[in-house]
Amino acid sequence: LAVRDDLNGVWQQSHQSFYGIKQDDKTKKNGNHNHFSQAFFPPGSNKAEQALSQSLVGVRFHVPYRIDGLPSDGYIGTGLVVDAENGFIIVDRDTVPCAIGDVTLSFGSSVEIEGEVLFIHPLHNIAIVKYDTKLVSHIPVSACEFDEKPVHDLINKKSWFVGLVGAEAPCGASIVSLQGTLIEAPKLKPPFPTVPRFRDTQIDPIMMRGVSAKFNGVYCTEDGKVNAYVASNPFSGRSSVTNMPVRSSIWCGIPVRIIQQVLEPLKKGDIPTFRALGANLEYIGFLRARQLGLDEETMQAIAKQCKSWPPVVLMVSSRWGGSDAEKLLQNGDIILEVNRKCVNDYFSCEEIVKDKLKVPIKILRYGKVHEFEVETVDLNQDVTNRVLLWGGAVLQRLPSAVTHQKGISAEKGGIYVSSISRGSPAQKYKLQPTYRIVEVDGKETLSLDDFVQATHNKRDGSPVRLKTLDLKGKVSVVTLRMDLQYWPTYEMRLEDGLEECKECPNNKSN
Repeated sequence: LAVRDDLNGVWQQSHQSFYGIKQDDKTKKNGNHNHFSQAFFPPGSNKAEQALSQSLVGVRFHVPYRIDGLPSDGYIGTGLVVDAENGFIIVDRDTVPCAIGDVTLSFGSSVEIEGEVLFIHPLHNIAIVKYDTKLVSHIPVSACEFDEKPVHDLINKKSWFVGLVGAEAPCGASIVSLQGTLIEAPKLKPPFPTVPRFRDTQIDPIMMRGVSAKFNGVYCTEDGKVNAYVASNPFSGRSSVTNMPVRSSIWCGIPVRIIQQVLEPLKKGDIPTFRALGANLEYIGFLRARQLGLDEETMQAIAKQCKSWPPVVLMVSSRWGGSDAEKLLQNGDIILEVNRKCVNDYFSCEEIVKDKLKVPIKILRYGKVHEFEVETVDLNQDVTNRVLLWGGAVLQRLPSAVTHQKGISAEKGGIYVSSISRGSPAQKYKLQPTYRIVEVDGKETLSLDDFVQATHNKRDGSPVRLKTLDLKGKVSVVTLRMDLQYWPTYEMRLEDGLEECKECPNNKSN
């Protein structure tokens, strides 16, 4: 990684070795797996296990830098092959949390190949990983079959849970199955994390009574037709013994209809597009709704069309920073109609809004009905595909989680400090993660391009004055001295599925 230079009294570094594997190296690595003759899939002890044994895949994901508020750089989980012809695998965002990183897939705990992140769902806890089908053409990989019954028809019905356990074990994973009864997941919303990162809060998942398996898998019929993909929904809690922060997860099933929403356009060669209302919604019952002024006639109409019990209505809990909804709506507004249709569940609202630039919306506020036309939010740019490595700090565009959870506008929020390296100038001069850089030497910098332009002429050892804001808007000023010998500036981009990391040429050490 570095060679000692006694003449100049420094260590000369080979910076290329720090920033991951080149794409050519990945291709060569994949090519090395062609000599495997077969994969050893678990035989399965019942029809459900036998049907899904060749569809469940071990997934490992490694991120080179902690972006988007990620708590670690390594993740392990189980994916589900949903299209063997195109090589599509569905995973949760607790396994593949971002687009920049390395994916490794394990078939039958005996054949391992590299994959790539194809799509990250901006709203829900799923991602699609793609693999080269030629690399596994010699083994019997099969796609699962879906049971596309509506969710309300599955509730209180017997079902099976099938999953892989021990994916991280040296001896490999084994397939397990449990039988139980499908139920609606409790309509509870865990608190947003202190460090903003993705949370799927607007979904109606399903769970299985009597099954407490804490690993990925599927809920399926007796013959292995999939009703839902079981995903990990992490949240931060506190230990009941030490009162220290601990990481926990709620394991629940993502219905097939949400998976199909993404899978159908991908099969046609299109990237799914989504738009959103620009507000976080939550369910409230009739008691709370009556206190907020909802009339009896409307409640009766909602109760008649309600397919689950108890009946609920949608209320605005918070609004996204910079959205039209932030200006027009208020926290506590009850959603009566969207696009002139009565909605009282997350999925219906999402389906109406996802392809419309503007939608008329009718809300109840303090007992009075108001109507607005709300411009929706484009979610197609939510994935982080560009990172700047500067002074030991990982800088990026403001993550969507900050906009959604803290109400900070992405356009005016500044440059987000996602993480810092130990021993770097960023750590030495106390540039903190989650800070937002809004000025460099008195010049406004609201985008990465602004920041690069403001710092590109800085020499080794020169001071840089940064004006920063924390997540609550508190202002602080940090003066950092550049160290381009050991902490040069690099830029990483993700374009067309390929990661490129290059040193910024204008930064020179003395």
